[in-house]
Amino acid sequence: IHIKRNNENFILRLNSELANLHFVDCSVNTAGRNIVGLIGTSAASIHDVNFENISIENKSTARTYMGVIAYQQGGRIGIYDEQHPELGKVVLKNIKVGTNGIKNVQVGGLSGYVTGFAQLDNIEVEQITVKGNGYVGGLVGNGGNASYDHITMKDIQVTSYGNRYVGGLVCCMSCTYNSNSKAGIHNVKISGTPVYDDEGNVVDSTTVIAFDKKNLLTGSNNTNSSHIGGITGYTTVYENGFYYDPKSKEYENAPIAIDGIVVKGYTNYIGGAYGYSYRTDNVTVSNSLITEADQVTVASQRVGGISGYQYYDARRLECKNTRVVISNHSRVGLIAGEKV
Repeated sequence: IHIKRNNENFILRLNSELANLHFVDCSVNTAGRNIVGLIGTSAASIHDVNFENISIENKSTARTYMGVIAYQQGGRIGIYDEQHPELGKVVLKNIKVGTNGIKNVQVGGLSGYVTGFAQLDNIEVEQITVKGNGYVGGLVGNGGNASYDHITMKDIQVTSYGNRYVGGLVCCMSCTYNSNSKAGIHNVKISGTPVYDDEGNVVDSTTVIAFDKKNLLTGSNNTNSSHIGGITGYTTVYENGFYYDPKSKEYENAPIAIDGIVVKGYTNYIGGAYGYSYRTDNVTVSNSLITEADQVTVASQRVGGISGYQYYDARRLECKNTRVVISNHSRVGLIAGEKV
């Protein structure tokens, strides 16, 4: 399917199923709606679908959801079969969302907002650029109470011109613990190709998650920002990096890996994987750089190689060949900036 020139949603609302399709060389460029994407609103099961060379741009000044699927209400995206992992996969390659960087309140490469305990499983992402002024995530903007499993992402550029909530996978997610909920982050890898200086230190990468101080709405510089991480800027979800069976009370590892990326924040809650997190098990951050987005006069607080702020005790955390470089700081650590 090819869609060019100025278009609104190809599918305004999807309720049942979308499968066995390849969207290629498509663009959506509209000022007419506040739900902007190839698919406007979806509650469907989407699997065995490729999205390639897609541009989603918003010219509206309204409160906006933006992504290939602007708003996912429940349902599922991708299906994982351990014996046949290539079946059921959703692939995104060379995607640009929010290319004007203005007034994109909830924006992600795949979806701006995901809610209703949606399941995202078996998704492969390569070469995504996401820009926005609000809730900004590489895959999903506002992640709500969804579950994320078997997801690989590489060569992604995520930039916020606002002042809070940015993540490589999802900008933020929140869910009160519920034994029937599958909400959480499992088996996720985000990677890039790092650039090294003469001393072997990472100084740049093909994957960068960053705040930009320039506010495109006001034309002035933001004076502070908070909550940015290679995985997510903010999560109160309990199951990250493991599965928990409430009946047997057994844990199963579901590792999270960050490799060769750069995270750039300033002021508060900055982490290689999580800006602010409740539970952060089974996380490895390697060959990466966590640093400030720009030279700032206020102190950056709660900065960590894995988590800026970590609430609960964690197991199996590893940070290797990774630097945390902050010039003016308070509460900085290689694993966590602050642990309570």
